[in-house]
Amino acid sequence: MYRMTRLTQLPAMIYGARVNCQRRLYRRRLARQTIEVPTDRIALSYGPGIGDELRQGKNLMGGKVKLTYLHQRYPHDGDRFNILYLVSSALPCHSAELVRWARNQGAKIVLNQNGVAYPAWTSDHVAINTELATVLTQADLVIYQSQFCKQGADRFLGEPPALWEVLPNCVDIARFTPINRALDGTHRLLIAGTHYHRERVTLPLHAVHALADKDVPVRLTIAGRLAWPDGENEVRNLIAHLKLAQRVTVTGPFTHSQAPSLYSSHDMFLHLKHMDPCPNVVIEAMASGLPVIGSGSGGMAELVQANGGLLLPVSNSWKELFYPSVGDLCDAIMKVGESIVECRLRARRHAAEHFSSEDWLDSHARLFSTLPVLTPTA
Repeated sequence: MYRMTRLTQLPAMIYGARVNCQRRLYRRRLARQTIEVPTDRIALSYGPGIGDELRQGKNLMGGKVKLTYLHQRYPHDGDRFNILYLVSSALPCHSAELVRWARNQGAKIVLNQNGVAYPAWTSDHVAINTELATVLTQADLVIYQSQFCKQGADRFLGEPPALWEVLPNCVDIARFTPINRALDGTHRLLIAGTHYHRERVTLPLHAVHALADKDVPVRLTIAGRLAWPDGENEVRNLIAHLKLAQRVTVTGPFTHSQAPSLYSSHDMFLHLKHMDPCPNVVIEAMASGLPVIGSGSGGMAELVQANGGLLLPVSNSWKELFYPSVGDLCDAIMKVGESIVECRLRARRHAAEHFSSEDWLDSHARLFSTLPVLTPTA
C-alpha cells in the first residue's frame, strides 16, 4: 500500500519539480532585465502575454476585457512603467516572481481582484489561492470587483493592503446598446460565456421544454464554450431528447466584437452560475437592454439590484453548488415577459448609470493618483 501511494504521487512530484524549475529560470531571466520608471506620468504594464495581445489589438474575452478599456487610456509599455496592473482571473505565468521583480524595480502593484478558488469549484483551490494570496499581499492597491469579491478574498487570501476599493466591472455603453426591433411575443432567451458547469446550460434547456409544453412561444440561444467534460455531446443529446431542435440554437464561442449584436437580438439573459463574483456578460447584457434572470448568489445582487432583472434565491456555499429550480426559472421568465418593454428600459438605464467604462476609467485615474509614483511639481 505504501509503495502504491508513493507511485501515484510520482506524476504530481514530477510536475511540481518541472514548475519549480521553470519558475527559477523565469526569475533568473527577470534578474537580467531592468525598466525605466517614469515620474512625470502614469504608465502601465499589464504583464507579458496580455500586454502583447493588447498591442496587437487582439479580441480579448473574459477577465481580460476590462484591460482593453484601460489600454485605450493607459497603453501597455513593458519597458517604461510605474504601475504593474494585474487581473486575478488572468494572471500571467509565474505572477509572484513578476510582482517581486517589478516592486524591486520601483513600480507599484495594482491587483484587480475577481473571485477566489473554493472547494465546490475546484479541487485545486489551495494551489490557486496560494498564488493569488502571494500577489495580493504584495499589492499596493487592490481593486475588488464587488463586495462579494472582497469577502471571498478576505476569507481565502487574507486582508488587503492599506489601499483598496470596490469597483465593479464596466461596459462601453455606446457599443453595447439596445436596438429597435418589433417584439412578437416570443421570449428570446440568451445564455453566454464560458460554461464550466453543466447546470448553467441544462437548467435553461429544461425550462424551455417546460414552457414549450405549455405552448409558450420561447427560443433559447446558447453562446460560448461548453467547457465541462463532454459538454458538447451532452447538450446535443439533451436537445434531441427534449425535442428542442426547433427552439434552441447553439452558436459556440464568440468574440467581444460579435457580442453587441448577439445580446441585442435577444430579450432576456439567463445567468445561473453559482456565486459568480462580477460577470462581465451580465453587465453587457443589461447595457444591451436585456433584463437578467439569474442566481441570487455571489456578487449578482450588487450588479443587478432592483432594476436590472430578477434574481432567484439559492444558498451561498463554498462547499456545494446550488441552482434555482426549473419551476422557479420558468416563473421568472413569464414574469419578466409580462412587462418586457419596461424591464428592457430599466436594465439599460441601470447599466448606463452604474457601469459606464468612462466612469470606470475616471475612477482608475483617481485611484492611481493615490499611489506615490509621480514626482510633485513645484
